[in-house]
Amino acid sequence: MTFKPSEYAFLRSQENDEWNANGLGTKENIKRKIAALKESVKQRQDISREDYAKLMGNRKRRIERIAVLRRVLLSQPRLYRVGVDDESFREIFAPLKDDREIHELLDQSQEFLGILDEYVFQHGMSRQEFRKALKKAEGSGSVKDFDISEFGVDWIVWRLEPYVELLANLMGIELEDLTINQAQWIADLSKVESMEYQAESAGVALPHWYLPEPQMTRACQALPSVQTRIHPQI
Repeated sequence: MTFKPSEYAFLRSQENDEWNANGLGTKENIKRKIAALKESVKQRQDISREDYAKLMGNRKRRIERIAVLRRVLLSQPRLYRVGVDDESFREIFAPLKDDREIHELLDQSQEFLGILDEYVFQHGMSRQEFRKALKKAEGSGSVKDFDISEFGVDWIVWRLEPYVELLANLMGIELEDLTINQAQWIADLSKVESMEYQAESAGVALPHWYLPEPQMTRACQALPSVQTRIHPQI
């Protein structure tokens, strides 16, 4: 895995404000972020079995949300159907399509979390026990790869969650409250071709979707903040 500072980063609003205030350029701020994430991984050396399972369970859920919305993030037509206009696509989402590193890291993070699922979540291994088992089976290089993989998970969450947050907010949901089921419904709405934009107020138009039953009722239950814009299919 490689983690290269770049001139581009889409951030959550609080971090964006912090970066604007500290006077550093994007590359320098990304270098600092990489260092902070690496330090966070180092601090897990003595983490308890319970805390590690909780921590990685959190990361697994967040990666799963990202994976559910992955194809939406890369498709202008699908983003348009959930409320992302052309300008926002060009300025925010378009760079993702050509970022091969991001896609590779997401695949690798999902694979790594799949391994953790067996050893940590199913068999109850602690982080230390898992690292020792890896070293015994595959040598010291595997332990280094383990640390890099942990860092990679945190890196991909940091890089892609701001995009997920934007989509969640378009549905009236805070990122912290977004469930995997809701993320799946956002992905499903992005595929609905029976939709249109309707003016809500001066200069503001929002997407409306037309769904058959029982999908319409289920979509309204999953996304109550936009249920007035989900209609029975004509």
